[in-house]
Amino acid sequence: MFYDPRNLAVALFFIFTIFTILGGVTEIQQLTMPTLGQELKRLREGRGVSLHQISDTTHIGVRFLQAIEGDTYDILPGGIFNRAFVRKFAAKVGMDEEEAISLYEKQIEEMGGEEGPRNNYLRAEEFEEKKASFNWLGTVILLAVLGAGLYAATMFFKKQSTPPEPNPLIAQTSPTIEPTATPDAAASPTTSPSPGASPEASPTASPEASPAMTPPPGGMLVRLEAVSGECWVSVKVDGLTTRQQSVTPDTPFEVTANDKLYFYSLGNYPVLNIKVNGRALNPDKLAPERRGVVVKNVLITKDNYQTLLN
Repeated sequence: MFYDPRNLAVALFFIFTIFTILGGVTEIQQLTMPTLGQELKRLREGRGVSLHQISDTTHIGVRFLQAIEGDTYDILPGGIFNRAFVRKFAAKVGMDEEEAISLYEKQIEEMGGEEGPRNNYLRAEEFEEKKASFNWLGTVILLAVLGAGLYAATMFFKKQSTPPEPNPLIAQTSPTIEPTATPDAAASPTTSPSPGASPEASPTASPEASPAMTPPPGGMLVRLEAVSGECWVSVKVDGLTTRQQSVTPDTPFEVTANDKLYFYSLGNYPVLNIKVNGRALNPDKLAPERRGVVVKNVLITKDNYQTLLN
């Protein structure tokens, strides 16, 4: 039995047509699949929520929220902060957090990967727990100090309003004293509150006894303060340990180094003040080529920080 070449050609044509249609459908599905930013924006607009409202509840800047919706992650601080922002944004608009993180990581991989080291980064959940516990501890300390001050003030006014008890020895000898000595004897009880004032001063003096950080011999003590808002810092100390910290006006960040500090990223840089051994650095000298609010790859050593001072 012989096959007709024309029938074989028709069969091959149909097979080729079917594979072409299937491939086109797959490409269309990939093109029509929304990105993470598009999906977050769609859900947010569906709920009628503005970016400013989400910023007020999550404490994430509107600029960063706009960057997430626009799938432009290069202006974000990087590392765990990006994932924490994506999780908070997704939770506020009703999107599954794990699905949002999966889309984010897929897009980052397609863009060529994420900058900065990944091995020493904490998970976003651990960062949120540490931040929350720190705020709770600070509130307890503040309440304790206020309570001690209130107690000291109450005891002081109570002692001032209570008349001193008469001394029986003075009362018995008073008839033998000459009239000219009477004003001196009457003045003696006025000095009695002074010894009692000593225990009242001890509660208020206790908060000042906490020791301040000092630079190591020949090393550096670097202090970062935020004038307003919130800053994000990722730094490697002496080429050994990587630390990350959120800096606010109420929570400055101090770190000591024997030789050098390498900052992977300094988020919200315009509102950040940096001091080395108590002397302020010039922000333009430290990052002369910065173009946005995030500065990356900054090196401060014990030898070059003198050239960066104001």
